[in-house]
Amino acid sequence: MSFVYINPILYPDPKWQAFQVYTGQTMSLQRLMDVLRVKEKRSEQYIPCDAYWLLVVVDFINSAQDQEIRVDNIKLQSNVFEKIIIYKTAFEHLVEVTTERIAS
Repeated sequence: MSFVYINPILYPDPKWQAFQVYTGQTMSLQRLMDVLRVKEKRSEQYIPCDAYWLLVVVDFINSAQDQEIRVDNIKLQSNVFEKIIIYKTAFEHLVEVTTERIAS
């Protein structure tokens, strides 16, 4: 449920008010896979560790990134990253993506 504050000084009789609502777009799975592949390529230069996690930050302030995070059990293949975490700033939405090893 969402609530909208209506200023009683500007709108003294707020029985009905028209306002515009935009539909957002869902995060592109293909774009997420592209980011993953770029980061996997860069991982060749990382210091060796027991496990690598990838944090993808969606910045809602940037209109090009203002997307809804997918929560429909995304599974990606990666031999580098054990976990992929998607975080949307300000809303504090957090999704952990399951990764599967690529068969060699």
